[in-house]
Amino acid sequence: MSAEEIRPPAEHRYAVELDALAARDEASGVAVPPGWRLSPRAVRAFIIGDADLGVSRKFYGDDPWSTERLCRCSDAKA
Repeated sequence: MSAEEIRPPAEHRYAVELDALAARDEASGVAVPPGWRLSPRAVRAFIIGDADLGVSRKFYGDDPWSTERLCRCSDAKA
């Protein structure tokens, strides 16, 4: 982290969680949209948490709303 950064980027702060989600995607052979590092299911797990993988919850709100927005993003990338 540089002196100008207030906090490290999410990719650094949550690297362990992101790596665990990517490993699960790879092990299961799930499709990952072009330009994405994770499957939509893994992105959802990153946002709302996954206790089995030790992924902390980042969004506290309406889970179906976040899932709908994620679906729209993944459809736009397809």
